Amino acid sequence: MKSSVINRFLAALIFVLGSLQLVASGPENGRLTGRLLDGETQEPIPFANVVLLRADDHSFVRSVATDAEGAFKFNNVPLGDYTVRTTVLGYKSLKPIVSLSMLQGRIALGSVAMQPLMRGMAVRPAKKDLKRQPAVASVKRTLTASTLAVR
Repeated sequence: MKSSVINRFLAALIFVLGSLQLVASGPENGRLTGRLLDGETQEPIPFANVVLLRADDHSFVRSVATDAEGAFKFNNVPLGDYTVRTTVLGYKSLKPIVSLSMLQGRIALGSVAMQPLMRGMAVRPAKKDLKRQPAVASVKRTLTASTLAVR
């Protein structure tokens, strides 16, 4: 009877200490998600570049492209402070700073609105004025096998 109580107590103690160890260790890596939208139309911005840089020295960590719905996701990011640089042709670049910590290992930026650089501007390709000129062939002398023959 006495050994049964001691065994239960030891099992409970090991369980509690093991649980504390798991809680104390916390996540070693974090996750960062978000979605890029056009600031005027609220339409998703597909295939934008999203680059994760260290906040202290701006060194490259990794990059992803947004999907067709404008969503992006960084998995298994080491804990720390980061700058999230978003770049898309025709939009102002954004550089929010985020901090992944043991307490906040998963950050959802939500919908991030990007502002267009210029409004109402249409881009048209440059067009050359091509004037058709008639094909002119000037052949003064026609070479044949008989003119090239060696005598």
